[in-house]
Amino acid sequence: MKLTPKLALALALTVAGLASVAAGTLKQQPLVTAAGWLALAGCVLLVVLVTYRHVVALTDLVRHLAGQSREYSRAVGKQFKRVEAAQESQARLLSDIKALHASLAQQQVELRAQLQRLEETARASSRQSADGQHFVLGAFRQLSERVDSMVASIADAQKESRRLVKHVDEKSAATITEVVKSRDGTASTLELVQSKVVSEIGRSRTETLHETEAMLQLMQLFDLVTTVPLLGGWAMEPSSMLSLVTTILQRKPELVVECGSGTSTIWLAYALAANGKGRLVSLDHEAEYASATRRAVAAHGLENIVDVRLASLVPHPIGDEQFLWYDAAQWNDLRHIDVLIVDGPPSATGPLARYPALPLLGDYLSDRALVVVDDANRKDEKTIMRRWKSELPGVGDPAHLASRTSSIEFQRVLD
Repeated sequence: MKLTPKLALALALTVAGLASVAAGTLKQQPLVTAAGWLALAGCVLLVVLVTYRHVVALTDLVRHLAGQSREYSRAVGKQFKRVEAAQESQARLLSDIKALHASLAQQQVELRAQLQRLEETARASSRQSADGQHFVLGAFRQLSERVDSMVASIADAQKESRRLVKHVDEKSAATITEVVKSRDGTASTLELVQSKVVSEIGRSRTETLHETEAMLQLMQLFDLVTTVPLLGGWAMEPSSMLSLVTTILQRKPELVVECGSGTSTIWLAYALAANGKGRLVSLDHEAEYASATRRAVAAHGLENIVDVRLASLVPHPIGDEQFLWYDAAQWNDLRHIDVLIVDGPPSATGPLARYPALPLLGDYLSDRALVVVDDANRKDEKTIMRRWKSELPGVGDPAHLASRTSSIEFQRVLD
């Protein structure tokens, strides 16, 4: 402990006072005793003064610390406000994403409606002059320009999102690192989503152009009696239907069997009618769809070519497995099937739902036949085609027929 002058003086006064009091008391000298008590009183006063100065200094220190605490609190409050501002910026970014998605959904609906109008126009123009065909192509070009405009608008939205990200970056403080990381993650996610959206729009544009062109070519092949239900969705895509119809026109089969009836039934029947020979048997397990297909067949005057059969799904044991497939009573009279189209039953009826087609109908195929598999890009269908190839003799490798359709050549192996 450091001995300061004031502390030394206090000690000296204390010692002198105690000595004087003791000496005066022993020698009975009142003046000496009084002087000793005065020295002690002076010491006490000195200690009080020193203590008071320390208390004042300590009070000032407390006040200073309190002021610093208030400054720190204000600084923390500012940081929280910056955090809130950054969070609001993130919320605006997310709102922009939702608005972008809503805009894309609306434009997709408009595109579908315009495609439907284009298809209806194409049907009407197929019976008109070359000027009508030019009108269809003009509408087609307008659709292409509209899609290009959509891509440009997405690019503008992407630029705007980058501007928002920069705004957040300028407003965020260096002390809120986690918020910055979250902001950057949001920005990266937004850019990734927008990049995927632009890529998807480009891919959809290409597919739309391709499918529209396929639809126009398909309609030019035949003189349609009335309108045909739209392709796509659950039905085959126009490109798949065009490839299949072209195959039917080239191979000129005597018997075509179709697993799953619908729009494809009408187009296949027109192809057989153009060949001047052949018949089509369509199996369907849904009474509603079978009836709708029969009405469409009658409307086009194709009853002498098409036989739509309502075939319930019943259990069929195949090896150690059991599958739900079409009732044999509806197909066991068929012989020499030249083309087998596997487009049913739907996958919702069970795993590998379409596998039984070849194990059950293999003996009913012609010695040389063609098997067409729709939805060939799905996992189950890929597994089915691999199993057919490995388990059944005479089954060839799948060949690409269209975007989601494959064809397999079958040649019977004679014992």
